[in-house]
Amino acid sequence: MKKQNFSWEWHENGNCKVISAVIPAVRVSSNGNKTFFNQIIAAYTGWVDKRNEYGKAVVFGDDTSLDKDVVEQLAAFMHANECAYKWTPG
Repeated sequence: MKKQNFSWEWHENGNCKVISAVIPAVRVSSNGNKTFFNQIIAAYTGWVDKRNEYGKAVVFGDDTSLDKDVVEQLAAFMHANECAYKWTPG
């Protein structure tokens, strides 16, 4: 975590909260196209277990919650515009 510039907090129950560094959501892929390179939807909606509650696994840097409607609209947009590439060596 130090190598990736993450910070973390140990909780009394033994769980560790990991805080990632701020990274750009839009990046330029190897083919030159801009891409939304982010796991916000997976983290916000899918990391649900005894430590993560739906909609609370991702927050702003000041620890305020994301707007649920905005994230759900983003998820719908991503689903409507998704594409798959065949991965090849090299």
